[in-house]
Amino acid sequence: MNRIEVSKNIDEEMIKERINYLSIRSDEILKLVDKDKSKAKQLYSDLFKEQDNDFHELTLKKNSPIVDSNEALSVYRQYFNHLNFMKNSYNNLSYNLSEFKQAKLWFDTFGKRTFRKS
Repeated sequence: MNRIEVSKNIDEEMIKERINYLSIRSDEILKLVDKDKSKAKQLYSDLFKEQDNDFHELTLKKNSPIVDSNEALSVYRQYFNHLNFMKNSYNNLSYNLSEFKQAKLWFDTFGKRTFRKS
């Protein structure tokens, strides 16, 4: 999936799709851990870079006015507060991959409530 491009046109559905993608992709990689740990680690690294790029875009000073005024982007930025990765090692691979599911649970439980209020 492409890096998120911060714009006022980003909506709730786009953010839901992005978070679902990250969660589903991490689940796919997690299933690979027992079969091919090396491949799983590489795929995790790629997925980590994707989310890191999104976070970087959301936290750039130049993007702050757009993110702060766009409910969907603001909630997506909060999503990253619920990703707590450990050192990228084989021993931490399953834990790190499960972080995407944990952050999605936060989004499904609390993040979506923000959308319902408006």
